[in-house]
Amino acid sequence: MNATSHFFLYTEPNVPGAVTAGTPTSNSVTIVWSEPDGAFEGYEVTVTKTDDGSAILDQFAINTETASLKLTELLPETEYLVEVVAVVGAGTLKVVSDVVSVTVTTDRSKVNINETYTTTSLIVEWEAPDPLPLPLTYRVTVTPPEGNPSSPIMVAATETALEIIDLTPGQEYTITVYAVQNDLTEDEIGTAVQRIKPTAPTGLTAGDTTFSTIDFTWNFSPGDENLFDGFEIEYSPVDGQIPSPYYHDDYLPFELTLTGLNPNTAYTINVYTVSGIGSRPQRSNPTSATFSTNDAQPGDIIIKEVSTDTIKAMWIAYGTAQGYNIKIQESGSDDELAIQCYAANDGTEHVFTGLTAGQLYTITLEILGSDNNPNVEIRTYPERPGNVYVGSLTATSISIAWDPASSGIVHGYSVMYYPSEGIPMPPITYTNDDDLILHMTMLRPETTFNIVITSFAGAEEDQQISMPRYTTQRTDILSPLEVIIRKYTTSEIDIMWGRKENDESSIYLITLNDNNGNEETTAHSPTDPLEFSFTSLTPGSLYMIGISLTIDGDVTTGEISQRTKPLAPLNLTVTDMSVSTIDLSWDAPSTGLFDNFVISYFPVDGLDASPLTLASHVTTMAFTGLSPNQQYTFELFITSGSDDDMTQSDSVTESVTTDSASPGEIVIKAVSTTSIYVTWGSAEDGTVFSGYLVRIEPEDAELNVIFKLPSDELTHLFDGLTPGQEYNIYVQLQGVNVEDSLTQRTVPLPPKNIIVTSTESTSLLVIWEQASGVVQTYEIYYVPDDGEEIYAGTTTKDDITFTVTGLNPGSQYDVSVNSKVGTGDSALVSEAVTSPGTTAEMESNKVIIKQYSLDNIDIIWNTDLNPSSTPGLFLVSLSPEDGGSYPQAVQKPSSTYVDYSFFGLMSGRLYTITVEEANSGNNITATQYTKPATPGYVTVTSYTTTTVTIDWEAASGDADGYLISYIDSAGTETSVGMLTLPADSLEFQVDGLEPRTEYMFKVVTYAGSGSSRVVSDPVTISNSTEEVPADTIGIQHFDTSKIEILWSEVEDPMVTGYLLSIDPADGDNPSDIRPTYIAKDPTRTSINYSFLNLVAGRMYSIRLQISGPNTVLVSEQRTLPNPVGAFFAGQVTATTISVFWDSQIEGELTSYKVTYNPPDGRTVSPTILPVDGNGLAGITLQGLSPDTSYMITVVTISGGGLDATTSTPKQYTQTTAAIPEDELLIKAYTSSFIEVLWAVRTGPEINGYLISIDPADGGNPSPTSQKLQAKEIYRYNFTGLSPGREYTMKVEIMGTQDEVTTTQRTVPASPGVVVEISNTPTSITYTWAPAIATIPSGEIIISSFTTEVIEILWGSVDGATAYLIYLDNVFVKIVSKGSKLSHTFDDLTPGQEYEMKIQVSGGNVDDSVKMQRTKPNDVLQIVINGASSGPSSISFYMFTPGGVYSAFQITYDPPDGTTVSPILLTVVDPDVNDYEITLNGLTPSREYAITAVTLSGTGYSQTKSDPYVVKYITETAAQAEITFNDVNTDSINITWGAATEDFQLYLISYSPADGDQGEYTLLTRSADMDLELSFTDLTPGRQYTFEVSITNNNEEVVKDTKQQRTIPIAPSTVIITDVFSTSVAVTWSAVTIGEFDQYQVSYINPEGDEMVAGSVDSDTRQFSINGLLSITEYTIVVYSVSGTGSLQTLSEAATTTTITKKIVLDVLVSSPSLVILGWREPQNVGDFTDYEIEYAPDDGEPGSGERFTRDPNPSTLIQGVFSSLTAGQEYTFTLFLIQGSTKTQIDILKVQTGEITRP
Repeated sequence: MNATSHFFLYTEPNVPGAVTAGTPTSNSVTIVWSEPDGAFEGYEVTVTKTDDGSAILDQFAINTETASLKLTELLPETEYLVEVVAVVGAGTLKVVSDVVSVTVTTDRSKVNINETYTTTSLIVEWEAPDPLPLPLTYRVTVTPPEGNPSSPIMVAATETALEIIDLTPGQEYTITVYAVQNDLTEDEIGTAVQRIKPTAPTGLTAGDTTFSTIDFTWNFSPGDENLFDGFEIEYSPVDGQIPSPYYHDDYLPFELTLTGLNPNTAYTINVYTVSGIGSRPQRSNPTSATFSTNDAQPGDIIIKEVSTDTIKAMWIAYGTAQGYNIKIQESGSDDELAIQCYAANDGTEHVFTGLTAGQLYTITLEILGSDNNPNVEIRTYPERPGNVYVGSLTATSISIAWDPASSGIVHGYSVMYYPSEGIPMPPITYTNDDDLILHMTMLRPETTFNIVITSFAGAEEDQQISMPRYTTQRTDILSPLEVIIRKYTTSEIDIMWGRKENDESSIYLITLNDNNGNEETTAHSPTDPLEFSFTSLTPGSLYMIGISLTIDGDVTTGEISQRTKPLAPLNLTVTDMSVSTIDLSWDAPSTGLFDNFVISYFPVDGLDASPLTLASHVTTMAFTGLSPNQQYTFELFITSGSDDDMTQSDSVTESVTTDSASPGEIVIKAVSTTSIYVTWGSAEDGTVFSGYLVRIEPEDAELNVIFKLPSDELTHLFDGLTPGQEYNIYVQLQGVNVEDSLTQRTVPLPPKNIIVTSTESTSLLVIWEQASGVVQTYEIYYVPDDGEEIYAGTTTKDDITFTVTGLNPGSQYDVSVNSKVGTGDSALVSEAVTSPGTTAEMESNKVIIKQYSLDNIDIIWNTDLNPSSTPGLFLVSLSPEDGGSYPQAVQKPSSTYVDYSFFGLMSGRLYTITVEEANSGNNITATQYTKPATPGYVTVTSYTTTTVTIDWEAASGDADGYLISYIDSAGTETSVGMLTLPADSLEFQVDGLEPRTEYMFKVVTYAGSGSSRVVSDPVTISNSTEEVPADTIGIQHFDTSKIEILWSEVEDPMVTGYLLSIDPADGDNPSDIRPTYIAKDPTRTSINYSFLNLVAGRMYSIRLQISGPNTVLVSEQRTLPNPVGAFFAGQVTATTISVFWDSQIEGELTSYKVTYNPPDGRTVSPTILPVDGNGLAGITLQGLSPDTSYMITVVTISGGGLDATTSTPKQYTQTTAAIPEDELLIKAYTSSFIEVLWAVRTGPEINGYLISIDPADGGNPSPTSQKLQAKEIYRYNFTGLSPGREYTMKVEIMGTQDEVTTTQRTVPASPGVVVEISNTPTSITYTWAPAIATIPSGEIIISSFTTEVIEILWGSVDGATAYLIYLDNVFVKIVSKGSKLSHTFDDLTPGQEYEMKIQVSGGNVDDSVKMQRTKPNDVLQIVINGASSGPSSISFYMFTPGGVYSAFQITYDPPDGTTVSPILLTVVDPDVNDYEITLNGLTPSREYAITAVTLSGTGYSQTKSDPYVVKYITETAAQAEITFNDVNTDSINITWGAATEDFQLYLISYSPADGDQGEYTLLTRSADMDLELSFTDLTPGRQYTFEVSITNNNEEVVKDTKQQRTIPIAPSTVIITDVFSTSVAVTWSAVTIGEFDQYQVSYINPEGDEMVAGSVDSDTRQFSINGLLSITEYTIVVYSVSGTGSLQTLSEAATTTTITKKIVLDVLVSSPSLVILGWREPQNVGDFTDYEIEYAPDDGEPGSGERFTRDPNPSTLIQGVFSSLTAGQEYTFTLFLIQGSTKTQIDILKVQTGEITRP
């Protein structure tokens, strides 16, 4: 111990004056003495019981201001000796006077405790007063230590005893009895103090027992309801080393070993719980048990006694012994310290003396005449510690030091301390290297503490503990209003404070302040104990506590701060584990404050430090580099605050053992920049091997050897490695075929020589030198002067510059750069290098873009834009005006620059920003793109040996395109292309990759070009290319003149080499490249070869002949075409650009693809132009924006379809002209709108524009005015126009006589439905509906609909003043005359059918009604159930969406299984959230695309969702697993996987599933046999069971069993029996061969979708298909169906084709009791005179009919009103034409009252 001591010598103080005692009570007495003469610093008062001799009960330190002491808690009728001395100095320099003393005997107690008390109750008895005043009652109070009295118990005068119950076991109580008289005056009769019994221990159980020891344990549950201080153990007979009784401290385990016992002896053991230390201890009832030692064998040694220098040993006599030599040695030494010889009858014990304290000895008994020489190890007790010195002493702390043990061996010291009435603290352990000093803090003032120090030697089983060294010290008193913290918890703080003299007439005020400014004040009486508890506090919060006292105007204060404990973390859980890693998670407490988590683990041998401090939001941690099969204990706690005010929560722990490493399995233990330290799993027991072979690749420096390590060595350090390099490490068991490998990088080195410079006011340029070794990326961070570290960005390894943006002008920052290798959890980061930098001051007259993000732009500008020194206003404008209204007024600040942010902007959009000083009019501008949004989810759609194709979801917001790149394993990023928007699909194929190599593919969104281009955050995906297939030529790379191929080296020993040749694929112009021969090289796995000097754009056939087997492989590839030649400018106007290019280029090409950006014109981008053979090609782009720069890109294309190749792009930039002032330009037009542009006019006389169109239809008010704004170009859209109509548009400049005009015809409407009406071998005749130029008057048309939106248009009605819109008879909106006749219904329910009604005001026409169903939601999700899927089946769960739906249609592609495709699932229970579907009879190892579509409604009103598609590859067939390859009507072909067991024959059998006799086939096993068999002559539609078994020596083992049904026979003929506008009736021929269960009827619409219409039983052969569209061609399909579920099979399709008739009937109104139908005369129906409608309910009740006269005007809408109908009933209305007695049906319609249900 290194320390400096200062000594001050004191002379002995004079003795105090005579000490006297006041009148004692039964439990207290006051002692008084007089002050001594001369100097002194205080008193010490010692109290002892005279019958205990020198046992000190208590010791008090008294200051000089007091010469009296009241002793309390004394025993009645007991004599005490009280001694007083005067004191100067402290600690080891303390000097005391002579003693003055007095003896006092306490009075007899009038209140006593009956001896029958229990663990929860006691009986108190008292003497009645004499004489007894009447009337009288008794009041009894019960008070625990440091507690408040319980509610008083009132007892009648006739009673003098009371049983008190519900007490705490082991607690001490003070019971006081008062006599209460009628006038409520009361006299104290007396007080008794009693500790009641603690709860007894339980479960006394024997542990390990030997012939001289008994180990035993017991159970006990301490807590608030079970107080105790320790245990007392008694045993008999008492003949061992442990004394009886023996006190066992509470901090030790509930376990004890008795040693030195006699063999084969029964010992009775009693264990008591002890509560209380000092004058009133109490012990529980005992728990008892009797255990016996074992029999000893002759020669067994028993250690009977041990001290610091002696050991007494005895032994059991050996029957044939001639004598004994007993000797002692230091353990581990061969030197004998002592030996003693004994004759056979001389005795059997010996005492070794003069031994070294704390030494471990071996005692050996040599039995003469025998080979048996038993021995035992035992350690002597160490010497106890030396002198104890008391250092500093305060009211709440004691500091001590002690000398080490004077001699012998000591390995450490243990210290514990406790108040004379209290529980010991857990022991504190010191090693010999520690300073032997203890600072005890947060003690209770004026309290005597017992301090016990012991030495210990050894560890665990051989540890011995010395006799203790005791000292006693009393804490000082508190100075007046000195505040101390006695205790604090998560919600409570307990304080004490020192008393101020003469405080009796005042009040102590206690204040509590939290960090939020809240204050609480409490008054505290000086007669109460000066203690207080704050409760219901916030965990982890800091509080300021103050005490004040005012006496005669003099205010005394004290204060202290204390933070409550934070709550402990919750749910510490192991989430994952391996041989070297343990992942933990936990939850933060839901209430309170805290700052950090601190987690540690033991033993600390991993890659992570311990303890680790984690931020408050981190609730997971992965510990790596741990040892296999090692138990780790993790401790987690929370801290709140910092430095001196920091508190920590209770800790939570979790112990877990890492997985065992398999033999040779490698675990990384430590990694540095130049080394990797590994360990590995040991070989299994019994394994015969010669050691371990350890190596590393790539071989660096001196690591070019294999390290051979012995079998007991399981670690190795690889040193001298390259920083950041990835290594493969191998461990092999030598002589055993066991090897493991692992990949690990070293830590990279940091970059060098970082330089931070700035010429900009909001950015810093960072430059550094490359780090040595391997680096993949660099990460850049910066720290403001007064802030936390901020991530700035990442660069690639080759980019050693970076610009940190978004900074403040004239400010200093610390910028750091670190190197990084690897990704994700395996990433390693170097130390950071840091350098400061200061941004430039703000520039004048310039808007600086400080930073930008997806939706905001931050700008700054210098305030000198305002030349005045007085504060002024700035007007900030933004174009386009997103995120708010502009201009915004900004007050001039006091600083030199202004900071302003625009929010709510559109991502990827270009904005123009203007700042104008309001007074001077000075203004400055800047432009900036917002950051584009990140692309959506990226997926790999396909990959080959050299290509990977990715697609991604579109980014939201604006964007110009996407940039695609990839990063290889070395961290090199290669840009591979740009996809300009708009694009046909977001897909890109990356070519020229290496086979069997992993790449990371990166996609970013970009906006802008050149220096103004901004990019989004990347979205990435990693994928590996395929290995080169053994029988395939892979195309590695190709360009305009080269094709590089790749193929696998063939392992066949017959192969000697390869012959290569190439020729044009079309056979023309054979290549002059001669065939090339390449010899086989067994060291290669793949081979590359390049064909050179090829023709650009030409398709080539490549032939590879493998010599030996002469196998020929063929592949085709087209070279890239050459790009176009030079560009030539053509005519440029304000809205058009003509551009030409040189097309005289070498090679072959097919077409040109032209794109332009921005693509805002009428010309489609991209546009494909054919190659016409002229020398010059070109294009004119129309509908462009005036005065706008366009980037025009042209690529050449050679070939078509999948084999097309495209050239590198050539680009040309051209700016359109400005708009002439005298022109009105057409920007764009469609069938219903025209957009015009004109130039702005300036001048004070111009005050606006008048805009007009002729004819003025489409809801365009004409003329209309356009307000004058600060724009360079004006735009106006004329909407709602008629298709194919010519319009004249005019703009008049108000304030002048000028005007500009132009004319334009809208695009004509498209023709209606095209129908084929006849065909011959040489011709096809079509008819089509005419184009609808305008919507018929009052008719509603569905413009569009989605899942939640329906948009309608309607025709105008003459005389109408307004249109009232209803949705399901609920009023929605009024549309006034002249407005656009359209409306959008939104927030609708997906899949729901709605009625839309237009009520015309003033038009004298009927209401128009239209029904439409929204699209249903897509299927929510399809999840493949891999556990239930197999080589020939796919099982999946389909999760249903929200909204309304009636069915689901599932298809799969290719549909080669036995399950029918499509599958129609009709919804029976809408509460079912998922369906499980299984596709059977599939092909193993084949990819299938499963598509699910949601259907809502039926018939013509049915709507479908977008398809949900998922892809899945079936598993590879397991051994002997049956796969059905080909299933026909009378045959089934099966294959099966090869079985691997030893067997002779395959037994293949089949039988009908209904039990009929089947057949079997035996196949002899051979190496080249075909595992395939066809079964023929089967019954169509019948289910069969197939079984594959193997046999060996007549033992049969079934390997697989599967069922399959043959395909049923299809109907031979399908006949149309009737055709209507929305339905078709069919019949078909009967199936008479084979088995089947039903017929299924479907129809195929013009889009090719097959829809299941329904099924009928096998005896029914007619069906009506409803819900079709009119005038539409349908293919009607009929199947015969056999079986159900997954084994269902369908026959081939029997089909016919028909066209439905034009719809005639329509529903105008459908109410609960009324239906109004409308129709017009159908075309081409011949002569007739009347209409007749028959209608009847569908419930079988009789119907009725009505006739209507034919109207002479064929276009007149005829209406039929049918009333008195039944609500909710479905009716069938049939329309007939009547001519004489002939009645012809032309239409049929089903209507349910209240809604339409057209079939």
